[in-house]
Amino acid sequence: MSNDILDLRPATYGQAVLQMKRGAAARFDELRNTIDAVGSRTVTIL
Repeated sequence: MSNDILDLRPATYGQAVLQMKRGAAARFDELRNTIDAVGSRTVTIL
């Protein structure tokens, strides 16, 4: 098997930028969901 298949690093600068943006978007969504969950619990307790 070729090493190219196992190499998960982006091959170009453009791919690296897209990969970084996808990671940032995923982290932002996770943070927003966490804030929503905490907010809904707080409202329920009050």
